[in-house]
Amino acid sequence: MHPQIESVLTRARTVRRLILAEVERATPDELDHRPGGRWSARDTLIHLATCEEMGTRVLRHVILGEPMPHRELLPPDEWNAMQLARFPHLDGPGAIAYVTETRRALEEVVARAAESDAERVVREVGMIAVHETGHLHQIREALARARGDAVAGELHGLAYARHQVLELLHLGNWPLAALEWRSEPGRWSVKETLLHLAAWDRFTAGVFAALADGRDLPATPFAEGELDRWNQAQVAARSWMSWTEVLHELGEARGEMVSQLRRVSPAQWASERAAGWKD
Repeated sequence: MHPQIESVLTRARTVRRLILAEVERATPDELDHRPGGRWSARDTLIHLATCEEMGTRVLRHVILGEPMPHRELLPPDEWNAMQLARFPHLDGPGAIAYVTETRRALEEVVARAAESDAERVVREVGMIAVHETGHLHQIREALARARGDAVAGELHGLAYARHQVLELLHLGNWPLAALEWRSEPGRWSVKETLLHLAAWDRFTAGVFAALADGRDLPATPFAEGELDRWNQAQVAARSWMSWTEVLHELGEARGEMVSQLRRVSPAQWASERAAGWKD
């Protein structure tokens, strides 16, 4: 097997092992729990399986010369809902079996790849690995909330949200001009939106640190009705950053916020002091 294919398969297998380790020790009720109406771990497994089936069909076209699969051009949420609706009676263990079978089928096709197929195979399997890394956080969040562990649920939810942003940027392969483009005057570009998220993560990290230390929570850094002005000022103060520095700042700020949240005990999280910071 081509070494680059072997490398990307190793990454995909590692993520899948982590996913299976989470779901195989969960109870059926935990697998079915939908936190806040969002996907359960079962729903996420079905989503991963249907996406992997599509990826395998693409690879069968690339490697075996079969016809390119047709996919309806639907909005992602609509397509995902349609795929989940195909399996109304598939329980948690059934979803685990389904996602195990789709991986077997994928690897069976990849094993037949020629040297000339390597670039496309690495791209397709790499996309699956990146995609599943994000959903690993989503599964962990759903299972933590099913077990009543609100702090762990928040941590995994934050990790999933950050991964969604980075996955979009990674898979989209966007040119810098697109990331700095404004849809209309006065509206933020993608770069400015990420700077805004980083600024809020920095402030929220300070709130969580105070909560963990038992100190008074810091006052909101803007007067009533001045939120937009504060947001604009925070973005302007960071506007000199290059695109690489923006991603670094977002990662550092989110990492600091998660680190401080880890210090908050379940009792502190359940207290009235934390009430305004759970959303």
